[in-house]
Amino acid sequence: MPKNTYTITITEVGGEPMLCSKALALMFGVDVAALRALPIVAGSSTIPTEWIKRGRRRTREAAARVGSSAFEDVLGYWARQDYDAELEVVYQ
Repeated sequence: MPKNTYTITITEVGGEPMLCSKALALMFGVDVAALRALPIVAGSSTIPTEWIKRGRRRTREAAARVGSSAFEDVLGYWARQDYDAELEVVYQ
């Protein structure tokens, strides 16, 4: 059983969920620092194509392992694998 907690925040903006940097980094399998280092163009970051592909692969892999494609189940799987931590989701 993991001893640590990996906390992410989901904020609703205009009815749409917005993921914090830690959630995106976990989804794409990159460090938060790498995510924050992305250039900002027209007010937002452009996610590299290789990260998008990696995120899709990680989503498929986690869904197959846990038997669910629910967001919290998929990221929970990667929190356990990457950080030996339980996922905690904070909704704002």
